Amino acid sequence: MMDWLHLTLQGKIASLDRELAEAQERILSLEADILSITSPEEEAYRKVGLSSGCSPVVVTAARKALLSHWHPDRWPEGRKRHATQRFQAAQAAFERIAVLRESGRMRG
Repeated sequence: MMDWLHLTLQGKIASLDRELAEAQERILSLEADILSITSPEEEAYRKVGLSSGCSPVVVTAARKALLSHWHPDRWPEGRKRHATQRFQAAQAAFERIAVLRESGRMRG
């Protein structure tokens, strides 16, 4: 009886993990669609939850916090793919922000 229950629960957990991964991919796709509506400059800031007028101190703190949070080594095996995608997206956004700030196209 316990083996059947254990196998049934494992199957349900695996199914829920797949559904969660699919939902996370849909969310990332929807976020990309929303962000494509904004200017490229604003998009980089919005991806990491910042406004374009924030100070360099805020950008640095947000970078450290987000990259630490989404670092793939901090996540269990079933969540590493999603964490890696979020980590890479945040990293790319912060690189874009750095370029924008160096070029003087954005305030701060």
